[in-house]
Amino acid sequence: MRSAAPAELAPYRAIVLLSVGAPAQAGLWDKLAAYVEGGGGLLIVPGGDELQRADYAPDASRGLIPAELEQILNAGDQGVAWIEYQYQHPLIAPWRDYAQNPETKLAEKPPRTFRYWAVKPVAGANVL
Repeated sequence: MRSAAPAELAPYRAIVLLSVGAPAQAGLWDKLAAYVEGGGGLLIVPGGDELQRADYAPDASRGLIPAELEQILNAGDQGVAWIEYQYQHPLIAPWRDYAQNPETKLAEKPPRTFRYWAVKPVAGANVL
C-alpha cells in the first residue's frame, strides 16, 4: 500500500488496517484519508505492544481514529464475549449461516477477546 496511489485504492469497498505498528511513519494516514473522503470504508484494528501510540492519535491519523488509545486491558481467563452480530453488513453477512448452524456451537460459545484497548472518544467524533 505504500506505493499505491489513491486512484488504485478507489475500486475497493473497504480497507482493513490490521496491527500496523507505525502507520504515520509509513505514510498511510494521508492515503487512507483520501480514500475515505472518496467514499471508501475503513476498519482499523490496532495492534498491541508493537504499536506506536503517537501514530494512532486522532490528529496523527487525520481524524480517522475517533478516539484516543489509553491502555491495553487484560480481560482475564474468561475474556469478554463479542457483541451479537448484525449480519446486514456485507463484511459480516457471509458468516450468518455459519453462526446460525447449531453444529458450530457459536451461540453457546461466542468468540471472546482477552486483551483490548481502552479508548477515550474524541468529542464530536462521527462513528458508525
